[in-house]
Amino acid sequence: MQVDTLNWSALPLGFKQKVVNILDFETRNSLLRCSKTDHQIVGKCPVAYQQLEISTNHKFLTSQHKNTKFAFKIKALSFQNKFFWQTRYLEKQDAVDHFMILFKNRNSFVQSVRIKNGRDIESFLYHLLLRMRKEQEENNCRVKIKAREIEWEGGFRTEYVYLLELLSYFDTSVLRIIKIKSYYMLRDAVDRLIATKQFRNAKEVHICPMMRIPIEPFLHLDSFEISMTSVKSDDVVTLMKKFQQKLTPNNCHFRLTNEEKLEDDFLNDVFQKLGIAGDGPERESISTDEKNHISKFPTVEEKSWLLVKFEEYSVFGVIVSSDFLASLKYDVLIFMTLRELGFDCNCPLLSLE
Repeated sequence: MQVDTLNWSALPLGFKQKVVNILDFETRNSLLRCSKTDHQIVGKCPVAYQQLEISTNHKFLTSQHKNTKFAFKIKALSFQNKFFWQTRYLEKQDAVDHFMILFKNRNSFVQSVRIKNGRDIESFLYHLLLRMRKEQEENNCRVKIKAREIEWEGGFRTEYVYLLELLSYFDTSVLRIIKIKSYYMLRDAVDRLIATKQFRNAKEVHICPMMRIPIEPFLHLDSFEISMTSVKSDDVVTLMKKFQQKLTPNNCHFRLTNEEKLEDDFLNDVFQKLGIAGDGPERESISTDEKNHISKFPTVEEKSWLLVKFEEYSVFGVIVSSDFLASLKYDVLIFMTLRELGFDCNCPLLSLE
């Protein structure tokens, strides 16, 4: 008996698009090279991935390899609703091609784009930007990167020029979080970052290197973390008033980290500038911990509180609901510590008996 075989080219276009939509990144790339028709089909099908990570692959940094290899990692959701990683080690031009393919469709979305600095990453960014400009000139259409978060990790001396230009391609209606984790950052880089449309429209910003920067440009954000060479009590007071007086969603937070230990009278100075009397209830810590002082302050939202923790080197504040605060089964310090580590109010650790 003769069995009929399916011919991919003969299948309906709608069916092909449904197939492409569920293919992983590697298989989609293979299909791109099959035919012009398949290339067009893949281009019409947007992707939705959890994370894209680009870094130098240190396995290839030897004298035997003149060209740097880049690790191009994709985190996606499988058919079984489980996250998995796909990693390819690519030459520079191939890495650029992969990036462009990923965002070829203007509806493609990646939750987080992470770039780790290393050898030739600066060169990768340079050639990627050249390609994006060329794409714009040839097609009269600017590339749009739809991602909720961008994160840079590593040195930030000259690389920031290219990173900030890349940032300009991120869709401001989608981008919400900007993270820069570096051991050094020029003041000019911060000033240029603050001037971008992406920064002005962001909701959360993290800047790690110690900087001498004013607090005012960050006041439009719902959440942010900054490491400063000198945290002043006036900065903390400004932030606390902002979080108290502006309607801010629960779980939003701020953290100021100081290079040196905060002065012994720092906490008292903050209370005085807030106009809180020496016997005011806000001065009392709601935690039993002796090292960390945690106070709660009312906000414009009657059912929310601002919790502020004063440590030796930092000040951390977060907005929580009254119901959540009343439901805590442990000392509030446990929640504040978990929140600083990135957990939120829904952390299952807080509901353990």
